[in-house]
Amino acid sequence: MMLFPLFVALVIIIILSFLLPKAKRSGKNILPPGPLGLPFIGNLHQYDSLTPHLYFWKLSQKYGKIFLLKLGSSTMIVVSSANLAKEVMKTQDLAFCSRPSLLGQQKLSYNGQDIAMSPYNDYWKEIRKICVAHLFSLKKVQYFSPIREDEVSRMIKKISQQAATSQITNLSNIVISLSTTIICRIAFDIRYDGETREGRKFVELLKVGQEMLAYFFVSDYFPLLGWIDKLSGKINKLEKNFKDLDELYEGLIEQHLNPNRPKSMEGDIIDPLLQLKKEKSTPIDLTLDNIKAIIMDLVVDWYFYLFWCTRLETAGPGGYDEEAHERRRFDELLIATQAMMASFFVYDFFPSLSWIDKLTGLTDRLENNFKNLDNFYEELIEQHLNPKRPKSMEGDILDLLLQLKKEKSTTIDLTLEDAKALAMDVLVAGSDTSAAVIVWAMTTLMRNPRAMKKVQAEIRQSIGKKVIVNEDDIQNMPYLKAVIKETLRLYPSAPLLLPRESMKKSILEEYEIESGTTIYVNFWAIARDPEIWENSNEFIPERFLNNDIDFKGQNFELIPFGAGRRGCPAITLGVAIVELALSNLLYAFDWKLPWSMRKEDIDTTVRPGIVMHKKIDLCLIPTNYL
Repeated sequence: MMLFPLFVALVIIIILSFLLPKAKRSGKNILPPGPLGLPFIGNLHQYDSLTPHLYFWKLSQKYGKIFLLKLGSSTMIVVSSANLAKEVMKTQDLAFCSRPSLLGQQKLSYNGQDIAMSPYNDYWKEIRKICVAHLFSLKKVQYFSPIREDEVSRMIKKISQQAATSQITNLSNIVISLSTTIICRIAFDIRYDGETREGRKFVELLKVGQEMLAYFFVSDYFPLLGWIDKLSGKINKLEKNFKDLDELYEGLIEQHLNPNRPKSMEGDIIDPLLQLKKEKSTPIDLTLDNIKAIIMDLVVDWYFYLFWCTRLETAGPGGYDEEAHERRRFDELLIATQAMMASFFVYDFFPSLSWIDKLTGLTDRLENNFKNLDNFYEELIEQHLNPKRPKSMEGDILDLLLQLKKEKSTTIDLTLEDAKALAMDVLVAGSDTSAAVIVWAMTTLMRNPRAMKKVQAEIRQSIGKKVIVNEDDIQNMPYLKAVIKETLRLYPSAPLLLPRESMKKSILEEYEIESGTTIYVNFWAIARDPEIWENSNEFIPERFLNNDIDFKGQNFELIPFGAGRRGCPAITLGVAIVELALSNLLYAFDWKLPWSMRKEDIDTTVRPGIVMHKKIDLCLIPTNYL
C-alpha cells in the first residue's frame, strides 16, 4: 500500500523534470565542481543519508576540498579542509552564520526559537547572550560541580558492586544514564537516572525527536510537494513528538514557577531564564516557548555538538525515582526525538513534494513527537512554577529561564515557548554528547593497552589513594586531556557540523556562493586529513602533548564543537562531564574484555544517523583498583 503513493510521486517528479525549463547559468559564475545530477532532483538519488560524512569524504577525494551538490531545489556546498573551515567560520563568519530552515528542526525548536537552529537575527543574538552570560558561564559550570561529582560517585559505587561479583558491565548504558542524569539535574532539578518511569519516557521522546531531525522531508527540498510528507505520516509523527516534548517542558516550567518549589531548583538553567522573562531585562520579549527551545538545545542539539549521543541531569537533587515506567517514557521520548532530527524529509529538498512525507507517515510521527515533547516540557515548567516546588529546583537552568521571563530582564519578551525551545537544546544536545565521547574513549583505550596503562598511571600517581577524582585534580593530568582530544578527533560527536546558510553572495576560493546556499563543514574529513595529521587513522594521544591545539574553535584542524558565532556555547560544561567521568572510570577500575575477546575483536562500527553512536554497546568486566 505504501509503495503505490511513492510510485506516483516518482512519476510526478520525472514528468516535472522534463516539463520544467532548464535554468540558464551565467557564464560569469564559477561554481565548485561536483557530481553530475539529474533534472529536478539533482544529486538526491546519489545522496547517502545514513553516513553522509563518509559519502562527502569520498566525493572530496574526487572533486576536491570544496564541491557542490544539488538536492532538489536546495544547493549544498561541502568543505573538507581546515583552511576552508576557517574561511567559513571565522574570516567570513558573518556571511555564513545563518541556518537553513529544515522541517524537523524547525518544528522541534519551536520554529527556530532555540539557539542551535535559529536563523541569524536579533532574537538569536539575544538568546546566545542569555546562554553565555546566564546558563553556561564558567561561574555557572563551577556552580554545578557538586552535581557532577555526586552523580559520578553514584556511578562508581554502582560499578564497584558489579565488580565485586565479576559481572559484565554494559558501560554504554551506565554512561548514558550518568550523562542524562547530570544534564537533567542541571537543567530542571530532576533525576532521570535510567531506572525511573519518567526518565525512560523522556529519553524515548528525545530519541524520536532526533530521528525526526534527521528525516528526509520532501517539503524541505520540493516545497510544492510537501503533501507527500503529510501522506507518509512523517508530519503527524513530528507533531506528536513535539506535543509530547512540549507537555514535558510545560511541566518543568510549572514546577519552577511554583513558589513552594524545592530550594535545589534555585540556580538551575530554567530558573534564571524565568527570572529574565519576569524582569523583562533582555532586548527580546522572552516567552515560555523561547525557554523551551533553549532547554531543547541543551538536551537535543548537544547530541549534535558533543556526540549527537547520551543522557541527562543538571539542575539539582530532585527526584523521579518512583516508577520504572517514567524512565521508559523518558527513554522513548529521547529516542523518538533523535530519530526525528535524523530523518530525511522530502520537504527539505522538494517543498512542493511535502505530501510524500505525509504519505510515508513521517509528518505524523514528527507532529506526534513534538506533541509529546511539548507535554513533557509543560510538566517541567509547571513543577518549577509551583510555589511549593523543592528547594533544589532553585538555580537550575529552567528556573533561570523562568526567572528571566518573569522579570522581563531581557531585550526580548521571553515566552514559555522560548523556554521550551531552549530546553530542547539543553536536553538533546547536552545529554547524549558527553556519553558518546566517554564510550569512544574507553573503546579506543581498550584497543590500545599501552595508552590505557599510561593514562591510568598518570591519574593514580596524581591523586594517590583518594577515594575519587575531583575536578581540581584533573588540571594536573595532561595525558588524560590528550586522550580526550584524540577521541574527539577520531570519533567526533558531530562528524558533520550543523549546516550553515549563506546570508549573501560570497566567494570561497575562486568559487561564487549564492545567498541561501547550505554550507556543510565535514569535520570528519578534516580530522583524518593526512596533510594535517601524521598517521591520521591511528589513536596517538601523544600528538597533543607538545602543542597548543585545542577544540574551542581557534584551531580549525580540531573543531568538534564548531567555531565562530555558531560555536557550541556549552563546551565547558560538556568537557567537564567527560573529564570527571572518564578519569574516575580509569582510576577506580581495571578493565578487561569478556568472553575471551581480543582487543582486535572490539567493534568500532558506527551506527547510522546524525549522532556518531557506537553501533554495539561496550561491555567490559571491571575489577576494583582500591
